[in-house]
Amino acid sequence: MAIVRKKVVDIDGAEITIGSLTMDQVEEFIKWSPEGKTLEQMKERAYALIIMALTNASFETATAPWTEERINKEFDLTVFDRLQHEILDWSKLKVVVKAGTIEPQISGPAGEAPAVP
Repeated sequence: MAIVRKKVVDIDGAEITIGSLTMDQVEEFIKWSPEGKTLEQMKERAYALIIMALTNASFETATAPWTEERINKEFDLTVFDRLQHEILDWSKLKVVVKAGTIEPQISGPAGEAPAVP
C-alpha cells in the first residue's frame, strides 16, 4: 500500500481531494515526451495525470473509479485545468515550453532539482 499525502483543492467553492503521485507515477510522467505527439495524445496524458491523483486520493475509500467519462460528466474546463496545474505544482513537476517544444521536468524549492536519496 502506498503512503499518500492528500490535499483538498478549492475551486470556486468546489472542494476536490487529490492524492500525491507515487515515485513510479512521477517517473512515468517525466519519461513521457510530448514531442511528435498529437493533440489527442496530449489530452489523454492530461486525463491520465488527473486520474492518477484522484485515484490515489480515493484509494482507501470505496468510490466509483475515476475515468475520462466520469471526469467529463463531473468537471468543467476550469476544474480540469486547475486540477492539472495543482497536481503538477504539488508534485514538484512542471512543464517547460522551449522553442516550440514541451518538456516535463521535476523541480525542487525555488525551481532547483530536488535531492534524490
